[in-house]
This record gives sequence, structure tokens and C-alpha cells, in this order.
Amino acid sequence: MLFGRSRNGGFLLLEALLSITIGIIIICGALGVFAWCIRLFSLTLERIEEKEQALSALYTVFHLARYGDNAVVSEGGRRFSVRLRSATLSVYALRGSLLLAHKGTANPIAEGCTGVAFSFLQHSLTARISFGNEVYTLQVLPGYFKR
Repeated sequence: MLFGRSRNGGFLLLEALLSITIGIIIICGALGVFAWCIRLFSLTLERIEEKEQALSALYTVFHLARYGDNAVVSEGGRRFSVRLRSATLSVYALRGSLLLAHKGTANPIAEGCTGVAFSFLQHSLTARISFGNEVYTLQVLPGYFKR
């Protein structure tokens, strides 16, 4: 009996196959939603890390500008140098990293930096730092800046 009722109260072959098919469709749908959530979580985590890198870079540049002396923008706006006590520190981008150089050694401030532009006009420092498609601008105004 393929389409009728079973005499002993069990499931027929067609009912079992149909319920298995529906169960597989539901499980595949749940797994698809789970995979989408994992991908969304990963993308969100990457954006958060990018924002943290940018914030760290802006924070470092701000403090160098705020507490350093004899600020100089050179190399067409690609390098910012400042004296901090007796040391000269420089900030510049190279191969996807924003670097802080001191005595010939450069240490990364932020990874993923795609570009940097510094300008120094009327005692006001402006730094534009790019991370991917995002451009972050920092402006240190004359009241906060020692020259």
C-alpha cells in the first residue's frame, strides 16, 4: 500500500520520504542563514578593526602634534616630522602601513593605511589618513599646537 493507510499504524514510504525532504530543506535554510550571519559578523569585525586602526593613527598624530615642537611637513605632504624632547619623530605611509620613525627605525602605528596627506597652514596641522575607502581627517588648531 503506497497511498493508503498502513494497517499497523506506522508511516507509509511516501510520508517518510516527504517528511525527510521537508526536514532537509529546513536544515539547509537554517544553515544558509547561519553562514550569512557568520559572513556578516566577519565583515563587521573587519570594519571595527579598520576603525580602531584609524583611531589609533589619529590619536598618535594628534599627540605628536600637540606635545611636539618644530613641526615640519615634508615630501609633498606625505611625511610629518616633529621634535619631542631631544628626538625627531616622523610619521609616513609605506606599503599599507602608517609608520612612526625614530632614529632610523620605523614602527607601524596602523596597518591597512592606503594613503596619508599632511598640510601645515597658519600653525594648523591637517592630517588626512585613508584606510580602504574611508578618509579620516584630523585638524589640530593653533590653540592646541606648539610650533
